[in-house]
Amino acid sequence: MTDFSVSCSQVHSYAQTIQKPKLKDEYKKTAECLVMQLKSDKYNGCYFNRKEKEQNRLCTQEGWFSCQGAFDHDECKSLHSINPYGNRESRILFSTWNLDHRWV
Repeated sequence: MTDFSVSCSQVHSYAQTIQKPKLKDEYKKTAECLVMQLKSDKYNGCYFNRKEKEQNRLCTQEGWFSCQGAFDHDECKSLHSINPYGNRESRILFSTWNLDHRWV
């Protein structure tokens, strides 16, 4: 099971915890709209595709991703980057790396 399918099932199962019918219906509609948008955008996979047009991807053609800084800053002063396409260890590290300067 992919991380996304787990997340989707969690979103859908959360609806069962909502007591008010009107609120539950609105939540379900909103969640379904989000899922449909993600599907139509191919789950934003273009962000990670080195062959995608430059304006659609977050990495260089070589696969380097640069930290974009914290959400409340224009840039990252550390100027660190990672290339998950380089080797297995980089892919593992990239899975925990967040592009807005936060570790998960």
